[in-house]
Amino acid sequence: MWAFVLTDLSSENLIALMYKTNSVKFGKFKLSSGKESDVYIDLRNALSYVNLREIIVKLMVYVAKTLDYDVVVGVATGGLPWASLLAYEEHKPLSYVRESKKEHGTEHLIEGHVSNMKCLIIDDVATTGKSLLNAVIAVRNHGGSVPYALVIVNRNEGAEKVLSDVNVKLKSLLSLDDIINFGLKKGLVR
Repeated sequence: MWAFVLTDLSSENLIALMYKTNSVKFGKFKLSSGKESDVYIDLRNALSYVNLREIIVKLMVYVAKTLDYDVVVGVATGGLPWASLLAYEEHKPLSYVRESKKEHGTEHLIEGHVSNMKCLIIDDVATTGKSLLNAVIAVRNHGGSVPYALVIVNRNEGAEKVLSDVNVKLKSLLSLDDIINFGLKKGLVR
C-alpha cells in the first residue's frame, strides 16, 4: 500500500531508478537501529544520481505542501541532504539535529532556529523510529513543536507507532514492502 497517493508511473519510476542505481541492496546488513536486515536502502547513494534525486525531491515537495510547518529539520546524517534540498525547494528555513552534542565551539545539538516554530523533521529511512524520536525530543527541548516527520522509505518496523505515541504523524514516500513487491514483480529480487 502506498504511503500516499502517487500515480503508478511516478512510484514505479522512483522504485525502478532505486534498483537501477543500486540504492536497493541485498545481502547481510546491520542497520543504524542495530537490527540485522537482508535489504539495505542506500539513499546516500541516491544523491549521486540526478534523475533519482529529482524525483525524490519532487515527491517530498508534493507531500510537504500538504503539511503545516515553518522550518525543515534534518536528522544527521542521512536526513540532512534531503532536508536541505526540500528547504531550498520550499523556500523554508533549514535546521538540523546532530547525532550528539558538539564538544567544541557552540556545543549545540541543534543547528538553526526551531524555538516557537512548527518543525517538519526529515530523515531518509525510518526503521524503529529511534533517530526520529531523538530529533523530536531535541526540537521540543529547544522550544519547537513537531507535528510531522517525513521519510523517503518507511521500513514498517515500529517508527510509526513510536512517533504516534508522542503525537507526531509519520509520512513516507514509500514503504519497504512497496520496494520489495516491485522487485518481485519485475524479477529483481531472488
